[in-house]
Amino acid sequence: MKITLKVILLFFIQIVFSQESGCSGNCENGAGIWIDNNGNRYEGNWQNGKRYGVFTYFYKDGDKFAGMVINDTIHGQGVFETTNNKLSGQLKQVYNKNNTYSIILVGKGVKYSKKHNYTYTGNFKKNLLNGKGEINYDGTIYKGYFVDDKIEGKGAVYYKGGDRWEGDFENDKKNGYGIRYTSKGGELRGRWLNDVFIDGSDSNSVNDIPLIPNGEGAYSIEVNFEGQLTIPMIFDTGADIVLLKRENFMSLLAEGKIKEIVNKNASFTDASGGENSAIIYVIAKIKIGAYVINDVICAVNPKASNAPNLLGMSAIRKLGNSVEINFQKNSLKVRE
Repeated sequence: MKITLKVILLFFIQIVFSQESGCSGNCENGAGIWIDNNGNRYEGNWQNGKRYGVFTYFYKDGDKFAGMVINDTIHGQGVFETTNNKLSGQLKQVYNKNNTYSIILVGKGVKYSKKHNYTYTGNFKKNLLNGKGEINYDGTIYKGYFVDDKIEGKGAVYYKGGDRWEGDFENDKKNGYGIRYTSKGGELRGRWLNDVFIDGSDSNSVNDIPLIPNGEGAYSIEVNFEGQLTIPMIFDTGADIVLLKRENFMSLLAEGKIKEIVNKNASFTDASGGENSAIIYVIAKIKIGAYVINDVICAVNPKASNAPNLLGMSAIRKLGNSVEINFQKNSLKVRE
């Protein structure tokens, strides 16, 4: 009876010891589970006493890793999850000065912050997003180019409500020229400084057309011709008709977008009083902002390659009953 109790006691001690530290299975060459002296558990296949291949780590503090391990070192595809973060993708084990190690992303992957509800997707260097990527924060999505988790250069923001902003970023903030498109069709164009709109058109209505400053006293408007060309044109109430550069006219003609040639031997007087030869023609449809204008009379000087693109009265008259220029907002309001 004493011998039996002694055997049972020894067996119980062995079980407790194996749960605290040591190997269960084959931790030399085969499948095994190792529990170290700190209570961390490693499950996978071993080669020559080293972890090699797909492993799962269960850390004593609750962290978990599952992925590729080479010669006891994490390196390759995997998932590492802590209380605050989850990393998935190309992982690497790097050692710290205090003889501990960290697991970081070093290539394509996803970093999810549970604490802040951020999801970073793209290419990582030392666990920071670098290069082309995106961040999803509670439904708002940032897309563009990143330097150490911050947007730098060209980028876009897609808001949950349907609005969109596209433009220049610096140090993770809107800095430079940008456009905000509203879900209702309005636009906000101009310069931004540290996420704050500085100047330009702050229109938020489909009835407002952004004006782009183009030198002293001059403004340009983006005009689309027959869905073929979108070009900035000088807003010129002193011009009787729309005037296009020769190369723009030739492009529309080649694509069959000219509705009708009215006069091949016409002439017009420019602002300096000079006479210019011209071809008068009709464009079936142009679009300015949210407005579509049909049958617009236009002209081209076939001999001049440096003539400006002018939005003249043959188009402006057809915009509506009246137009108003807001010089503070750099916008053109149309009243129908």
